[in-house]
Amino acid sequence: MRFERIIFAALFVVGCSKPAATPPAVPAGTRAVKEKPSTSAARQPDDSAKTLDPSTAVAPETISKESGKPVESPSPSDAPAKDTKEPSLKAGDLIAQAREAAGAGVPNPLQPPDLEKAIELLEKALEQEPKNRAALGFITESTQIQGMQLVQQGLEEKAYNLFLKSGEYLRRWRDAGTPLSDREKQLAGVVYYNEACAFALTKEPDKAIASLGDALDAGFSDLAQLDKDADLKSLRDRDDYKKLREQALERIEAANK
Repeated sequence: MRFERIIFAALFVVGCSKPAATPPAVPAGTRAVKEKPSTSAARQPDDSAKTLDPSTAVAPETISKESGKPVESPSPSDAPAKDTKEPSLKAGDLIAQAREAAGAGVPNPLQPPDLEKAIELLEKALEQEPKNRAALGFITESTQIQGMQLVQQGLEEKAYNLFLKSGEYLRRWRDAGTPLSDREKQLAGVVYYNEACAFALTKEPDKAIASLGDALDAGFSDLAQLDKDADLKSLRDRDDYKKLREQALERIEAANK
């Protein structure tokens, strides 16, 4: 993907455009806590205990009141196991945790943004509420920006998978019932465009043309980027690509009159 698109799409990320600094390491020993001396008085030995044989002594609480005979104490392994399973969080709580993981809101210098964790939490929220618009919008942005970061790291193959996922989530978001706002349409144009590039590079030209048409319908109008982007080179000789470009140019000229 191209750097121009990385900057353009990064404008939409919620609280992630400025990564928080990594906290400095704490010097060894600076957080050590001194142990407090014991304040309990030492017990004096009980003379009566000297007469007891430890091998035959029975604790009072293990003697049956009815028979007066010792009763076997239950083995720790016989005790019922406690349920250590954590209660499942509701979708709203998962979304809130995802926002915190992504660094949305007030930046926390002790917790750098973690988009991978945010996406994992949002996927869990969508398992509970598949049409939750907040979760769908947030995961559309998060997968898009994580894909951008992978491109900058040279991991384009992994980035393509995220761009395709972002497109899938965008369509679910679009079909969730409420029309996209103007800002959301701007994001949609970038998401569809990057999806088209991913399809073109993975040799799925028909899908790439369809995604490019969606991008132009959503308002993507950077024809200079369209003409020079090497990712779309395999599409430029196609008649359907030329038609899409002509339609986009007509819209731009009509809007400027």
